[in-house]
Amino acid sequence: MACLPVPYPDELLYSVIARYGVHSGITSPKQLLDDVFQNRKIIASVAFQGHLSQISIHYQGNADLTPCKLLQAHTLFPLYSSFVHPDITEHAKHELLSDCRHSAEVQLGKAASKVKSPHYLRYCPLCVGAQVKQYGEAFWARRWQLPGLSVCAEHGMYLIGSPVLISEVHRHQFIALSPHVLLHSSPRLTTKKLQCLQRMLSNY
Repeated sequence: MACLPVPYPDELLYSVIARYGVHSGITSPKQLLDDVFQNRKIIASVAFQGHLSQISIHYQGNADLTPCKLLQAHTLFPLYSSFVHPDITEHAKHELLSDCRHSAEVQLGKAASKVKSPHYLRYCPLCVGAQVKQYGEAFWARRWQLPGLSVCAEHGMYLIGSPVLISEVHRHQFIALSPHVLLHSSPRLTTKKLQCLQRMLSNY
């Protein structure tokens, strides 16, 4: 059984699994899938990570990390499910909780939405600095990946696009918000953002 880290507040499940890989020294995406899911064909999803019952097994005894609570607190399911019929919501929920392939992006309207999701994982440098200071590491927060949002609601700074592409290219990879990712993010940074990143990385 994999010793998955407990999710941080507002952390994506995608990020939790990625951090587990870093903590365990796993460099092979297939080995990470074996450890967490015992299945090398699992697809890494930023918005709707499925197989939640399998993930929750690693948290046995923790009443705050049941499949349903993981779905509500650590995926984008609550956002998209608010805009579809309850029957569709329940069907998508069932698929995400069970150990099967799901079509949540289609069922919940994400794929066809006129408000497009970001193509790359994003972050706020000030938030990341606060994460490193409080937790000793950075992680992907849900609020940074919301469709139509380009500014951090807390700090008023434009979100920075990372080099982590959300596409079929990385469909079996969980990539952590590491110093390497931060250093290779979008070069279109203001002096203020660069100073924030430099201070943050000095403490990472």
